[in-house]
Amino acid sequence: MARFFPETFWNNTAQNVKDEKYRVVFVGLGERPFLGGKVEPWKFFPPFCNRLANAGVSYAFVTKPERLASFDQDANAFVHVYREVTEAENICAMLPDLPDSVHFNHPLKGVIVADKHETNKLLSKKGVPMPRLIVDGQSVRAKVFSNANSASGAAVQVLESDDELDQSRYNTEFIDTRIEFKGIEYYTCVRVMTVGPHIIHAYCRARPVSQNSASVHNQDTPLDPELIEHLQKIKVDPFMEAFSNIAFLNNQVLGPGFFALDIVVSSENDRVFLVEPGYKFNDPSYVEHLRPIAHKLPSHAVLFSDKFAEKSADLFLRNLAVPWLPF
Repeated sequence: MARFFPETFWNNTAQNVKDEKYRVVFVGLGERPFLGGKVEPWKFFPPFCNRLANAGVSYAFVTKPERLASFDQDANAFVHVYREVTEAENICAMLPDLPDSVHFNHPLKGVIVADKHETNKLLSKKGVPMPRLIVDGQSVRAKVFSNANSASGAAVQVLESDDELDQSRYNTEFIDTRIEFKGIEYYTCVRVMTVGPHIIHAYCRARPVSQNSASVHNQDTPLDPELIEHLQKIKVDPFMEAFSNIAFLNNQVLGPGFFALDIVVSSENDRVFLVEPGYKFNDPSYVEHLRPIAHKLPSHAVLFSDKFAEKSADLFLRNLAVPWLPF
């Protein structure tokens, strides 16, 4: 497949389709449009957009605020692509008034997502199960998971109840996610990829407890297909209904978006908590990490082909409730 750079390939113009029934505008106003780590554009967008075109949906890629004016009267939906932590506020300031269309990943919501503390307060208030916030002056009787409030992938701390808390950090009650497999203990974290309230795919990452960090990222997961398939059976499959409920509530509160929902399942009581929502279209770092063992991961086959992007497109259209599609 040819390398695909929307900002040069389409040069801020629309790609029309025959018998157009709908138009979607992808908006990339960040410093590196469509290349900020939220999507792998040359792999995700071609099958995604082909699916739109087959459904009678035209699309355009825009990287300059002034160019939005040429599409704002015809667009039925806008899809914003940016890094919420570093770019959301700036994009809000430069975004022109847009019509009352559907907005995915709206930058105004991105400002909230960029602040873990505010996100927790807002989602918890609306019924989303999240780890309990530990705030200044509050009695702490359990371990505390302490993270940077705005950074992504920053170092974390697990503090005991009598440790002093840094109130500038994002402090929540620690959720024990440990499992044991073949005599080794692992911390775990489930990532649920969604479009609006709809789940594309869910998978569980793991990190050996011996590494002395409860923060689990893609690259921490051992390349052990038996472990990964086991995690799918015990940490993902039994909890899909709970994950779907979280995806539904997240969509209700933050609006439609392409999300990676990081979720933990308590090993003590099987309670499920959303620890962090973030905008993400696909997860190339995890896919490339697992690619050497892809043929041994039947539960994750959708990650290693165009099917992931195609399913994303189908769920995107369903979320728009496009009337002529057979959903």
